Amino acid sequence: MRTGSLTRAAAACSMSIGSASRLLGKMRETFGDDLFDRNSPVTSLTEYQADKDSVFVYSATAGANFDLSTGAFTSAPNPFINEFKWGAKEPSVEIQLKNCTGYQAWPFSVQKALSQEAK
Repeated sequence: MRTGSLTRAAAACSMSIGSASRLLGKMRETFGDDLFDRNSPVTSLTEYQADKDSVFVYSATAGANFDLSTGAFTSAPNPFINEFKWGAKEPSVEIQLKNCTGYQAWPFSVQKALSQEAK
């Protein structure tokens, strides 16, 4: 990660640059370069699923190349959807979408969404 990006990310999370750098190092150590490099702080989403004791991860811009001068894609991303059992380093589920774009995705329960109960 470039220093300017780390500075902006740290500020957005109300963290010091040192704390953000240590956190990123720990994430890379825990998940490895491949999974770590898929993450985007803007378009990737992570959500704990209590009913499954797992973590859902959507990486929207995985594999995409960017022209930093224009901010545009120079190749299509290949987003990933993963589910990790809590504490696991390897995904239980991995789905890769090819040559498409998507901004954000998250799991939802159709049963809960269509339920008459308001919570």
